Amino acid sequence: MADPVPSMPKQTAKRTVVRLRRRRVAGGRGSLGRPGSDLTRLPVALDPRGLSLVEGVRAAFAFAIVLLANEWIQWPPLLTMALAANLTCFCDTGGPIRIRLRVLTAFSVLGALIWGVFGLIQPYGPLVVVPAACAVIFACAYARVWSVQAQAAGNVLVVVLCIAMDRPLSPQEAAIIAAMFLAGGLWATVLALVLWRLHPYRAAHRAIAEVWHALARLTGDLEKLAAAPETVAAAFDGHARAHRRGVRAGIESARALLLDLARSRERVSERTAQALLRLETAEQLFSGLIGIA
Repeated sequence: MADPVPSMPKQTAKRTVVRLRRRRVAGGRGSLGRPGSDLTRLPVALDPRGLSLVEGVRAAFAFAIVLLANEWIQWPPLLTMALAANLTCFCDTGGPIRIRLRVLTAFSVLGALIWGVFGLIQPYGPLVVVPAACAVIFACAYARVWSVQAQAAGNVLVVVLCIAMDRPLSPQEAAIIAAMFLAGGLWATVLALVLWRLHPYRAAHRAIAEVWHALARLTGDLEKLAAAPETVAAAFDGHARAHRRGVRAGIESARALLLDLARSRERVSERTAQALLRLETAEQLFSGLIGIA
Protein backbone atom coordinates (compact mmCIF):
# COMPACT_ATOMS: atom_id res chain seq x y z
CA MET A 1 0.00 0.00 0.00
CA ALA A 2 1.41 3.43 -0.97
CA ASP A 3 2.44 5.83 1.73
CA PRO A 4 0.02 8.86 1.72
CA VAL A 5 2.43 11.15 3.59
CA PRO A 6 4.26 12.63 0.53
CA SER A 7 0.97 13.89 -0.92
CA MET A 8 0.06 15.87 2.21
CA PRO A 9 2.02 19.07 1.37
CA LYS A 10 0.29 19.38 -2.00
CA GLN A 11 -3.12 18.86 -0.42
CA THR A 12 -2.30 21.45 2.25
CA ALA A 13 -1.20 23.94 -0.39
CA LYS A 14 -4.38 23.39 -2.39
CA ARG A 15 -6.52 23.85 0.72
CA THR A 16 -4.68 27.10 1.50
CA VAL A 17 -5.26 28.48 -1.98
CA VAL A 18 -8.92 27.41 -1.96
CA ARG A 19 -9.42 28.99 1.47
CA LEU A 20 -7.95 32.31 0.30
CA ARG A 21 -10.09 32.28 -2.82
CA ARG A 22 -13.25 31.54 -0.85
CA ARG A 23 -12.52 34.36 1.56
CA ARG A 24 -12.04 36.84 -1.29
CA VAL A 25 -15.21 35.70 -3.05
CA ALA A 26 -17.16 35.93 0.21
CA GLY A 27 -16.06 39.51 0.57
CA GLY A 28 -18.03 40.46 -2.53
CA ARG A 29 -17.15 43.60 -4.38
CA GLY A 30 -14.22 45.60 -3.18
CA SER A 31 -14.01 49.20 -2.12
CA LEU A 32 -11.52 51.86 -3.14
CA GLY A 33 -9.43 51.01 -0.10
CA ARG A 34 -9.73 47.24 -0.54
CA PRO A 35 -10.26 46.54 -4.26
CA GLY A 36 -9.92 42.76 -3.95
CA SER A 37 -8.05 40.32 -6.15
CA ASP A 38 -10.78 39.98 -8.80
CA LEU A 39 -10.40 43.13 -10.88
CA THR A 40 -13.49 42.26 -12.93
CA ARG A 41 -15.59 43.13 -9.86
CA LEU A 42 -15.31 46.89 -9.80
CA PRO A 43 -14.71 48.65 -6.44
CA VAL A 44 -18.16 50.18 -6.09
CA ALA A 45 -19.17 48.78 -2.70
CA LEU A 46 -20.09 51.05 0.19
CA ASP A 47 -17.20 51.71 2.56
CA PRO A 48 -18.71 52.31 6.03
CA ARG A 49 -15.43 53.74 7.30
CA GLY A 50 -16.10 56.87 5.27
CA LEU A 51 -19.32 57.60 7.18
CA SER A 52 -19.27 60.22 9.94
CA LEU A 53 -22.21 60.66 12.30
CA VAL A 54 -21.00 64.04 13.56
CA GLU A 55 -20.63 65.46 10.05
CA GLY A 56 -24.05 64.12 9.13
CA VAL A 57 -25.66 65.79 12.14
CA ARG A 58 -23.90 69.05 11.29
CA ALA A 59 -25.16 68.91 7.69
CA ALA A 60 -28.69 68.17 8.90
CA PHE A 61 -28.52 71.11 11.30
CA ALA A 62 -27.29 73.41 8.52
CA PHE A 63 -30.35 72.97 6.32
CA ALA A 64 -32.84 72.23 9.12
CA ILE A 65 -32.45 75.77 10.48
CA VAL A 66 -33.27 77.20 7.05
CA LEU A 67 -36.25 74.88 6.64
CA LEU A 68 -37.61 76.01 10.00
CA ALA A 69 -37.25 79.61 8.86
CA ASN A 70 -39.16 78.73 5.68
CA GLU A 71 -42.00 77.25 7.76
CA TRP A 72 -42.33 80.61 9.44
CA ILE A 73 -41.75 82.96 6.49
CA GLN A 74 -43.11 80.72 3.67
CA TRP A 75 -40.73 82.01 0.98
CA PRO A 76 -39.74 79.35 -1.63
CA PRO A 77 -36.21 80.68 -2.33
CA LEU A 78 -35.29 79.62 1.21
CA LEU A 79 -35.49 76.02 -0.04
CA THR A 80 -32.64 76.84 -2.43
CA MET A 81 -30.66 78.23 0.50
CA ALA A 82 -31.28 75.03 2.48
CA LEU A 83 -30.13 72.88 -0.43
CA ALA A 84 -27.00 75.00 -0.85
CA ALA A 85 -26.16 74.66 2.84
CA ASN A 86 -26.51 70.89 2.61
CA LEU A 87 -24.36 70.61 -0.51
CA THR A 88 -21.69 72.85 1.00
CA CYS A 89 -21.37 70.49 3.96
CA PHE A 90 -20.75 67.66 1.50
CA CYS A 91 -17.73 69.59 0.18
CA ASP A 92 -16.11 69.83 3.61
CA THR A 93 -13.64 66.94 3.81
CA GLY A 94 -11.68 68.33 6.77
CA GLY A 95 -8.17 69.69 6.90
CA PRO A 96 -6.65 73.10 7.59
CA ILE A 97 -9.05 75.98 8.20
CA ARG A 98 -7.47 78.22 5.56
CA ILE A 99 -7.80 75.66 2.75
CA ARG A 100 -11.34 74.72 3.76
CA LEU A 101 -12.34 78.40 3.81
CA ARG A 102 -11.07 78.91 0.26
CA VAL A 103 -12.71 75.75 -1.05
CA LEU A 104 -16.11 76.29 0.59
CA THR A 105 -16.23 79.95 -0.41
CA ALA A 106 -15.28 79.09 -3.99
CA PHE A 107 -17.96 76.41 -4.07
CA SER A 108 -20.61 78.85 -2.87
CA VAL A 109 -19.68 81.47 -5.48
CA LEU A 110 -19.29 79.01 -8.37
CA GLY A 111 -22.46 77.14 -7.43
CA ALA A 112 -24.44 80.38 -7.45
CA LEU A 113 -23.02 81.33 -10.86
CA ILE A 114 -23.63 77.90 -12.37
CA TRP A 115 -27.24 77.74 -11.21
CA GLY A 116 -28.01 81.28 -12.35
CA VAL A 117 -26.25 81.06 -15.73
CA PHE A 118 -27.56 77.64 -16.74
CA GLY A 119 -31.06 78.62 -15.68
CA LEU A 120 -30.83 81.58 -18.05
CA ILE A 121 -29.42 79.70 -21.04
CA GLN A 122 -31.68 76.66 -20.76
CA PRO A 123 -34.31 78.04 -23.20
CA TYR A 124 -31.63 78.20 -25.94
CA GLY A 125 -31.74 74.42 -26.28
CA PRO A 126 -29.18 71.59 -26.37
CA LEU A 127 -26.93 73.25 -28.96
CA VAL A 128 -25.95 75.84 -26.35
CA VAL A 129 -26.53 74.01 -23.06
CA VAL A 130 -24.75 70.73 -23.83
CA PRO A 131 -21.35 72.21 -24.88
CA ALA A 132 -21.40 74.60 -21.93
CA ALA A 133 -22.29 71.80 -19.53
CA CYS A 134 -19.53 69.56 -20.92
CA ALA A 135 -16.97 72.32 -20.44
CA VAL A 136 -18.04 72.90 -16.83
CA ILE A 137 -18.04 69.18 -16.02
CA PHE A 138 -14.58 68.82 -17.55
CA ALA A 139 -13.27 71.67 -15.41
CA CYS A 140 -14.89 70.24 -12.26
CA ALA A 141 -13.43 66.81 -12.93
CA TYR A 142 -9.91 68.23 -13.06
CA ALA A 143 -10.23 70.24 -9.84
CA ARG A 144 -8.17 67.44 -8.27
CA VAL A 145 -4.98 69.16 -9.46
CA TRP A 146 -5.39 71.70 -6.65
CA SER A 147 -6.20 69.49 -3.65
CA VAL A 148 -8.41 66.69 -2.33
CA GLN A 149 -10.82 69.29 -0.96
CA ALA A 150 -11.09 70.91 -4.40
CA GLN A 151 -11.90 67.51 -5.89
CA ALA A 152 -14.82 67.09 -3.49
CA ALA A 153 -16.11 70.57 -4.35
CA GLY A 154 -15.82 69.83 -8.06
CA ASN A 155 -17.86 66.64 -7.71
CA VAL A 156 -20.66 68.46 -5.89
CA LEU A 157 -20.61 71.30 -8.43
CA VAL A 158 -21.56 68.73 -11.08
CA VAL A 159 -24.64 67.95 -8.97
CA VAL A 160 -25.46 71.65 -8.84
CA LEU A 161 -25.16 71.79 -12.63
CA CYS A 162 -27.64 68.95 -13.05
CA ILE A 163 -30.13 70.64 -10.70
CA ALA A 164 -29.69 73.98 -12.50
CA MET A 165 -30.88 72.50 -15.80
CA ASP A 166 -34.20 71.44 -14.30
CA ARG A 167 -36.16 74.49 -15.47
CA PRO A 168 -35.53 77.83 -17.21
CA LEU A 169 -35.22 81.00 -15.15
CA SER A 170 -35.99 84.61 -15.81
CA PRO A 171 -33.26 87.16 -15.02
CA GLN A 172 -34.99 88.10 -11.78
CA GLU A 173 -35.42 84.47 -10.72
CA ALA A 174 -31.80 83.68 -11.61
CA ALA A 175 -30.56 86.59 -9.49
CA ILE A 176 -32.66 85.52 -6.50
CA ILE A 177 -31.63 81.86 -6.72
CA ALA A 178 -27.96 82.75 -7.13
CA ALA A 179 -28.12 85.07 -4.12
CA MET A 180 -29.88 82.46 -1.96
CA PHE A 181 -27.43 79.75 -3.02
CA LEU A 182 -24.55 82.01 -2.05
CA ALA A 183 -26.22 82.78 1.28
CA GLY A 184 -26.75 79.08 2.01
CA GLY A 185 -23.15 78.24 1.17
CA LEU A 186 -21.78 81.02 3.36
CA TRP A 187 -24.07 79.99 6.22
CA ALA A 188 -22.77 76.41 6.05
CA THR A 189 -19.18 77.72 5.85
CA VAL A 190 -19.63 79.78 9.02
CA LEU A 191 -21.22 76.80 10.75
CA ALA A 192 -18.42 74.42 9.74
CA LEU A 193 -15.46 76.72 10.40
CA VAL A 194 -16.63 78.92 13.27
CA LEU A 195 -19.67 77.57 15.13
CA TRP A 196 -19.12 73.79 14.81
CA ARG A 197 -15.48 73.15 14.06
CA LEU A 198 -14.13 69.64 13.51
CA HIS A 199 -10.57 68.57 14.19
CA PRO A 200 -8.34 69.93 11.38
CA TYR A 201 -5.95 66.97 11.64
CA ARG A 202 -8.65 64.29 11.68
CA ALA A 203 -8.70 63.63 7.93
CA ALA A 204 -4.91 63.19 7.75
CA HIS A 205 -4.76 60.99 10.84
CA ARG A 206 -7.60 58.86 9.53
CA ALA A 207 -5.83 58.44 6.19
CA ILE A 208 -2.57 57.38 7.88
CA ALA A 209 -4.42 54.94 10.12
CA GLU A 210 -6.06 53.41 7.06
CA VAL A 211 -2.62 52.94 5.47
CA TRP A 212 -1.42 51.00 8.50
CA HIS A 213 -4.60 48.91 8.58
CA ALA A 214 -4.07 48.07 4.90
CA LEU A 215 -0.46 47.09 5.65
CA ALA A 216 -1.69 44.83 8.44
CA ARG A 217 -4.10 43.07 6.08
CA LEU A 218 -1.37 42.73 3.45
CA THR A 219 1.04 41.26 6.00
CA GLY A 220 -1.54 38.83 7.35
CA ASP A 221 -2.34 37.38 3.94
CA LEU A 222 1.34 37.29 2.99
CA GLU A 223 2.16 35.40 6.19
CA LYS A 224 -0.46 32.78 5.39
CA LEU A 225 0.91 32.37 1.88
CA ALA A 226 4.46 32.04 3.18
CA ALA A 227 3.40 29.48 5.80
CA ALA A 228 1.90 27.17 3.18
CA PRO A 229 4.18 24.21 2.36
CA GLU A 230 3.71 24.81 -1.35
CA THR A 231 2.11 27.90 -2.90
CA VAL A 232 1.39 28.46 -6.57
CA ALA A 233 2.30 31.70 -8.34
CA ALA A 234 -1.37 32.48 -8.93
CA ALA A 235 -1.87 32.89 -5.19
CA PHE A 236 0.84 35.56 -5.02
CA ASP A 237 -0.61 37.30 -8.08
CA GLY A 238 -4.02 37.41 -6.42
CA HIS A 239 -2.44 38.72 -3.23
CA ALA A 240 -0.77 41.55 -5.16
CA ARG A 241 -4.01 42.51 -6.92
CA ALA A 242 -5.95 42.44 -3.66
CA HIS A 243 -3.61 44.69 -1.68
CA ARG A 244 -0.96 46.66 -3.54
CA ARG A 245 -3.20 49.10 -5.38
CA GLY A 246 -5.19 49.91 -2.26
CA VAL A 247 -2.10 50.49 -0.11
CA ARG A 248 -0.42 52.66 -2.73
CA ALA A 249 -3.56 54.76 -3.23
CA GLY A 250 -3.89 55.19 0.54
CA ILE A 251 -0.29 56.35 0.85
CA GLU A 252 -0.67 58.92 -1.93
CA SER A 253 -3.95 60.20 -0.51
CA ALA A 254 -2.45 60.59 2.97
CA ARG A 255 0.60 62.34 1.54
CA ALA A 256 -1.59 64.83 -0.33
CA LEU A 257 -3.50 65.65 2.85
CA LEU A 258 -0.29 66.14 4.84
CA LEU A 259 1.21 68.37 2.16
CA ASP A 260 -1.94 70.49 2.25
CA LEU A 261 -1.52 70.79 6.01
CA ALA A 262 2.12 71.80 5.64
CA ARG A 263 1.38 74.40 2.95
CA SER A 264 -1.35 76.01 5.02
CA ARG A 265 1.13 76.99 7.75
CA GLU A 266 4.35 78.95 7.75
CA ARG A 267 6.22 76.05 9.30
CA VAL A 268 5.71 72.32 9.73
CA SER A 269 4.19 71.75 13.15
CA GLU A 270 5.29 68.95 15.44
CA ARG A 271 2.10 66.98 14.84
CA THR A 272 2.47 67.29 11.08
CA ALA A 273 6.10 66.16 11.30
CA GLN A 274 5.08 63.12 13.37
CA ALA A 275 2.40 62.24 10.83
CA LEU A 276 4.92 62.52 7.99
CA LEU A 277 7.31 60.18 9.83
CA ARG A 278 4.54 57.62 10.33
CA LEU A 279 3.65 57.79 6.66
CA GLU A 280 7.26 57.46 5.49
CA THR A 281 7.75 54.46 7.80
CA ALA A 282 4.62 52.85 6.36
CA GLU A 283 5.88 53.40 2.82
CA GLN A 284 9.26 51.82 3.64
CA LEU A 285 7.50 48.79 5.14
CA PHE A 286 5.31 48.57 2.05
CA SER A 287 8.41 48.48 -0.18
CA GLY A 288 9.93 45.77 2.01
CA LEU A 289 6.77 43.66 1.89
CA ILE A 290 6.73 43.89 -1.91
CA GLY A 291 10.32 42.63 -1.93
CA ILE A 292 9.41 39.72 0.36
CA ALA A 293 6.50 38.74 -1.88
